[in-house]
Amino acid sequence: KLTVRSLLYYHARLSIGNATTSVEDMERMVDQSLENFDLLVYSDEWMETLSESARRRTILALQLISDPLLVIIDDLLRGLDPLPSFQLMSCLSAWAKRKNRIVLVSMRTPRSDIYQLLNRLTILYYGEIFYSGFTKQLPAYFKHAGFTCPTHENPAVYYLSLATVDRETSDRYAETQEQAVKLVEHFKVHSVNPREGEITKDSILPMMPIGSSVALCYLERPGNLTKMNTLIRRTLSQSLSNWPLLVARLFLLPFLIFTLLSVIAFTTEGGSPSLPFSVAGSIHLAISITSASSLLLAFASFHPIRTLLYIESTEDVYVGALPVAAYLIVHLTIEIISVSLAVVLWLAGPTSVLWLLPSLDILHIILSSLPLFMATAAFSHS
Repeated sequence: KLTVRSLLYYHARLSIGNATTSVEDMERMVDQSLENFDLLVYSDEWMETLSESARRRTILALQLISDPLLVIIDDLLRGLDPLPSFQLMSCLSAWAKRKNRIVLVSMRTPRSDIYQLLNRLTILYYGEIFYSGFTKQLPAYFKHAGFTCPTHENPAVYYLSLATVDRETSDRYAETQEQAVKLVEHFKVHSVNPREGEITKDSILPMMPIGSSVALCYLERPGNLTKMNTLIRRTLSQSLSNWPLLVARLFLLPFLIFTLLSVIAFTTEGGSPSLPFSVAGSIHLAISITSASSLLLAFASFHPIRTLLYIESTEDVYVGALPVAAYLIVHLTIEIISVSLAVVLWLAGPTSVLWLLPSLDILHIILSSLPLFMATAAFSHS
């Protein structure tokens, strides 16, 4: 598990080269991203504990911290309530204006407050352009086409309804379909474009927005060694944050070996035929226990990060083998420590645990007496 701040920091280290941005600059960028997307109060929270709105803002900040030139987002507001939707779009709009970047967002029915944040709008009708241009030109264009938006109506929803087919009755269906087709043809003839040959900064979307700084995505990317170091640190941080699983990875195998040796110590005099008294049997049993426990623990530790690794690998943040190598370096070290403890217990033999048996009896008595102690304490407190 990683906190929101750690997630943004490590992603910045993987996306932005140290030759162009120092560690201090990256930390300032992370703080700025947390502030821009209203995540300061969640900076020390885990992703699993965030609300849906905060989680989407975190994912958005994660993708935008590398300063891409063009951002395309599909159905960003799906499933969000009005207030979180406005908060998310407001953060995205402020980032685009501050960085002077191009952001394309698809949505179904933009609310009136979100409509005010849009610079340009494109309405589609079955794949054909119904309207495309600046939002401030939208009322004048449709007024020229014979459709004036009512005074207290949301312009985006009203004009979007013109591109919607009413299927309630066959007559209404034919009427609305014919109207939409006519408006599509009207746009082809009367599209809001400047005169032919005239090019202005407001009439086109340039490849590099005018007046913007050089996007960080164009600068040098970190090398493989830097990425490997970052992935190792992130994997180690994830392992340390989930300390119950880390303790299990370190001591579960020695505990199993200790339990097995305790059984052997108890039944040595009886000479149970099922116990491995030969060297080959002991090696086979040790390999079986090691393989089974390592497989279960590796699956439990890798499952939470597989989605993050998949997203980063598909975005070419690193070569596919790097996260696997970093994972193996960290977790093989943990497994070596665990196996070493188990080997020490195994080589010591069954008699090595005989001296612990009295202490185990004492521990059993203490654990059995805990309910009585708790009941006595509760009774005396009441």
